[in-house]
Amino acid sequence: MFESYDPTFDVLFYLSTSSSSLEGGSWSTTSPKWENGKYLWTKTKVTYTNGSTWESDPVCITGSQGKTGLPGAMLRPRGVWKANTEYYRNETFIDTVIYNGQNKLCKITHTSTSSFDSTKWKEFSEFENVATNVLLAQNATIDVLGSSGIFVGNLEKTKGWIMTEGSIKHNVTGVELTSDGKISLPETGGINVGGKTFIEAGKIKTEFIDVDTLQVTHLKGAIGSFKKLTANNAAGEEVGSITFGDTADTKASLNIDFATTWFGGDLYQQGYNYDESRSWRFYASDLWCRGQFGHYQMTTLTMLWNTNADMYAHIYGNGTDLLNHKYPQPGQPIDCVVMQGDGQYVLRICDSPMYKMLVIVNFSEYAKRVVTNNRLSTTITMDAWSAKAFITADTYSGVNNLYPI
Repeated sequence: MFESYDPTFDVLFYLSTSSSSLEGGSWSTTSPKWENGKYLWTKTKVTYTNGSTWESDPVCITGSQGKTGLPGAMLRPRGVWKANTEYYRNETFIDTVIYNGQNKLCKITHTSTSSFDSTKWKEFSEFENVATNVLLAQNATIDVLGSSGIFVGNLEKTKGWIMTEGSIKHNVTGVELTSDGKISLPETGGINVGGKTFIEAGKIKTEFIDVDTLQVTHLKGAIGSFKKLTANNAAGEEVGSITFGDTADTKASLNIDFATTWFGGDLYQQGYNYDESRSWRFYASDLWCRGQFGHYQMTTLTMLWNTNADMYAHIYGNGTDLLNHKYPQPGQPIDCVVMQGDGQYVLRICDSPMYKMLVIVNFSEYAKRVVTNNRLSTTITMDAWSAKAFITADTYSGVNNLYPI
């Protein structure tokens, strides 16, 4: 024989002084007025016709006033619709009930009569209204109505995320995923990637910039490093470049590669090369000066020989010094040749381009000779402690002819 257990539902309320346990209050079917510093708990009681009952686990649904909170009213489940019961829709609660197996949403605060008044309720059938500590739902859709929201964070609601009106915003930092799909940061906000700060105060940290091509309209910086800078004309064609450490013999080099380089203002070459005990040098293949040009000292090649054999001074180029052959440093043309020693030798000038002025000094107590025409073996005698200027001419058998000045 089948016995019917047609149940009745009651929603009970408890105003507690604790958010984690029931303290300082009692259960009632009437929702108490909210008080700051107290917490509203609720549970559902089911009574069957045979007198047996079942009660859901109590759930804390409100707390004390916090620094931040969700806007709008909170949905409050009231179970199955009952006659002669007061239902609310105000700034605090919007009551929901179950009527004829369908969810209904209260449209206006009222006290129900003996029959259900559909004008005071709104269809709510697309949703399942749940109040629980843990929600497990498969293929579920959570719809936030109007200006209401979902808060995900700590129990005190002092730190967490508010999901409302299509956006997700952090209530402390102000970081927001906007409803139009953008990430919005406050002026002092930041984003971390891999435990490191990626964006801070509106700026991207340079250690995260790793691209093959970085195109910007305006680049401003205080410090940085790069291997090469290229310069393009208005048509986008590369017309020059600046590179660093690109030479084979040194890491500390600045290489400027332009067809024409203009400097506005004074250009200084300062400092001292302590490794080679000399000042820093300025090297150029050709150097043209429209105004005055001065220098501290001529580039000098010293010939020291104590016999009467021939001596060969190589003015340009490079090679290995021998007893009677002397070479300049690579890329360093000679301006002055100094003859020293006791020998009355003959000096021959080699490897010089034509029409270069050359000063020859006899820095000794003995007369010496300089070949001026190598083919005819013509020489000019240089007295002790004397100097003379020459203009280089063509070469014969690798030796320059000279024009005495």
